[in-house]
Amino acid sequence: MESLQRKLIVIRGPSSVGKTTAGKALAKRIGYDFIDEDEVRHTFLGEDLTDASFDYSIQKLNELTQKGKFVVAGAFLEPWRLDKLNPTQVFRLTASLEKLYERNDYWPPDKRMKKNRIKYLHEIIEDYPDEIVIDTENKVADEVVDEIYKSQT
Repeated sequence: MESLQRKLIVIRGPSSVGKTTAGKALAKRIGYDFIDEDEVRHTFLGEDLTDASFDYSIQKLNELTQKGKFVVAGAFLEPWRLDKLNPTQVFRLTASLEKLYERNDYWPPDKRMKKNRIKYLHEIIEDYPDEIVIDTENKVADEVVDEIYKSQT
């Protein structure tokens, strides 16, 4: 029996940009498994954005994605962390800070992120080589997924 080759598509970006929504929909459309990096990281230290929690997340994601086809959604703010995953393809979703605040307000109050944290994450995200950037500003989830689908290599 032939072993299943690994394929890993990463969808990254700041909080409230639509990573999880787009990632789940894309995975369903192309028949891949979906993993939310936030959920993996939160099993280690809850909501903390520490180096230790991100290191744990990368280690676990590497274990979970050894064989198979996956869409992983997460912030992946620093490219050197993402390099440790060796993704097949990377998409970065973007939107204005105002749109991120607006989308964050859709969440129940106990699930909302503080505005200063959204702003911080929006400002510090770094470019990743050869990533495809998709502006989600005035798009519904299906439009974002269509754009990602059409952009796959």
